[in-house]
Amino acid sequence: MELEEFLYYKSFRPGQRELALSVYEACKRGERLVVEAVSGFGKTAAVLAGSLAAAKEDDLKILYACRTKRQIWRVMEEVSRLQDRNQLAAVDLSSKYDYCLLMRKSHFGVSSESFRWYCNFHVTNNLCSYFLNLTLLNNKVTNLAHQKSMRFFPHSTLLQKSEEIHACPYEVTRLALAGAKMVTTTYHYIFDETSRSLLFTSTQFEPSRTIVIFDEAHNLRDFIRGLFTVALSVADLERAVNESKELYLESVQDALRTLKTRIQDFCSTSKSWFVDKESFLKELCRGHDKTWLANLSF
Repeated sequence: MELEEFLYYKSFRPGQRELALSVYEACKRGERLVVEAVSGFGKTAAVLAGSLAAAKEDDLKILYACRTKRQIWRVMEEVSRLQDRNQLAAVDLSSKYDYCLLMRKSHFGVSSESFRWYCNFHVTNNLCSYFLNLTLLNNKVTNLAHQKSMRFFPHSTLLQKSEEIHACPYEVTRLALAGAKMVTTTYHYIFDETSRSLLFTSTQFEPSRTIVIFDEAHNLRDFIRGLFTVALSVADLERAVNESKELYLESVQDALRTLKTRIQDFCSTSKSWFVDKESFLKELCRGHDKTWLANLSF
């Protein structure tokens, strides 16, 4: 076991090798390890050295989960330095929303919340040429996926290269995942059920054969709370009203406007911070049957 093989720098800083060794031993034994160190210690380099050494010996994969996209890129910059010395297939994965070239070319704004519908609609109705081109450009797409996994380049570069061959960057990334030994992504791809299936089904990342690293794990509690909490503001409803108008969905527009008015009226007359769910729903659906709100939500 040579930890230095997976260190880009000339030598470990004081304390770094001990951390890398602790990470290595925890990975080998299948244990959990919690690490805390001061800013500037070089945790990322040490954690990568220990986990990559263990992964190479036991033929494991690494899933490095970060809180934000900015942190993903910081980790991948460290990985890119290692790729100068090792044949390390590593891929960074952001949300599908961040890759869409069709949306970027469109004058119609799409929020991240409604993007899944936007993408599904265009793909299933053969309206996205970037997706349709994938089978026609098989060799070019495969080559770009290989480039992405073997040499990290910025997100903007992936979009540019994908635009040049007119192919979907998200699908290029998905293809790159299949051969990757390491994936750096956000917490969503582990804790969100829909997103998790991409990693642990499509790309054969077996949980029992995967080392999972949580960067800044002290944020996990707030993240998970937010993941299972939905906040809908009056401003969100107003945007939905305007979007339905632009899409010529008059009945939806009228229903949303009614909903917005009733929510505002209910909140303005409520004298308590606590709202009874049944009373609230009854007021919202006044004059309609129980399916009205569910159909509107859909």
